[in-house]
Amino acid sequence: MKPDFAELCLKTPIYTLGNKSHPSLQQAGFVQLEGGKTLNAQSLAQSILESLPEAAAAASVTFLHGDKALDTLPAALREQQCQVRCIQAYTSRCLDAKDVETTARSHLSGQSAPLAVVVFSPSGVPSAQHLCSTVCVGARIITIGKTTAAAVLDSGGCVDAVAETPSPQGVVAALNSCRLRPLVECHTSP
Repeated sequence: MKPDFAELCLKTPIYTLGNKSHPSLQQAGFVQLEGGKTLNAQSLAQSILESLPEAAAAASVTFLHGDKALDTLPAALREQQCQVRCIQAYTSRCLDAKDVETTARSHLSGQSAPLAVVVFSPSGVPSAQHLCSTVCVGARIITIGKTTAAAVLDSGGCVDAVAETPSPQGVVAALNSCRLRPLVECHTSP
């Protein structure tokens, strides 16, 4: 008996950045999860390419992404003659800036402004800049990586530190570097 399409899909390798998505994918029935140790799109592309058979030109990858996705992963795969189908599967949505401000004011009630606001995605730049101009005046902006730093700079903001690796440890190191130096001119390049 020939397996049905849904059964074949569930046995198809699924690659993820980090492993936070694995429990949801396993619950949905996917059994072959890969790439959980990758930190960025470039390392995920390398992981995918290493797992492909010698004839990568025959390989086909479907890239489910959001509306803010960069072309890093598809471009790296295409460079190796891998066929890539890109499908937008979700849309990023920021909360209203006033709602974010209200929540921040509630959390910071009676406390001094934080040393820094950490921005984890280009999607979060508008909210971070709003917070830094209202509730967290004087806070430094730390970004999870160069792409997010570029988004801050492109929107006219300043970047005080960029995590060297997109990880909690990288953010902590960037935060510590801010603690060690006085607030001066912000960085103009990521």
